[in-house]
Amino acid sequence: MDAIDYVSYDRENADFPYFVRERFEAGVWFEFDRRHKTESRAYAQLQSIQGTKIPRLYANVRIPLSFIDRGWKANPEEEEFLCVPGILLQYYDCRKLSELRLPGMVHVESGELRVMWAGLAQRTVDAIHEINRFGIVLRSYNNNAIFRIENGNDEPYIIDFAEALFKEDLIEAWIKALRERRGLLAATEYPPWQREVGYWEMVKVYRNPQSIAEAFFIQFSKCALPDYPTIIKGITLQALGGASQNTQTSGE
Repeated sequence: MDAIDYVSYDRENADFPYFVRERFEAGVWFEFDRRHKTESRAYAQLQSIQGTKIPRLYANVRIPLSFIDRGWKANPEEEEFLCVPGILLQYYDCRKLSELRLPGMVHVESGELRVMWAGLAQRTVDAIHEINRFGIVLRSYNNNAIFRIENGNDEPYIIDFAEALFKEDLIEAWIKALRERRGLLAATEYPPWQREVGYWEMVKVYRNPQSIAEAFFIQFSKCALPDYPTIIKGITLQALGGASQNTQTSGE
């Protein structure tokens, strides 16, 4: 539950009752603690592409209350709830998408700028798709791409995983929806290949690469987006082909 769910803000009377302020502060703590843990988990899961598609994570950090308030000697419980958690990331001098030079209509049909723009969009889409392959999905696209200059070219970095969704959770959500829709029993088993299909069905719903392409205004040029039906078909055929081969082997 987000912190804002704990209280209805009254603009004419900002003096909350004490118990409401307590709940609001507890909600704020819970929300930011969850975000910190989610981002830390995402960077750990994406360790193999740190420094290329995403920044490198150097450390998880916590600024203790005793450092923030030098005169305060906090007990362990106060340190847990009042310290400031964070992550220490690799630094690059980057730009946001809105700061890049968007090709105007004069460059739509031809022009080096349009080609460069389309290439950058494709690399960003590919980076997002690779992150999806690692089992992480962005809840929504909100300036998750920044761009660094490398060898004279802008290269994408994907950031901000505080609201990320994870493969295991998405699969469970897919199974729950499937059971409710088909009236299946909770005990119904789903083999690994079906769970993999379920994950890509959920990835398709969140449209991460498509959202990035739309942010680039890629109606100006062609951008290769992930072909989810083909991905799902490949998983299914591989699983059923393997099952068929096993059946033939056991029947010989």
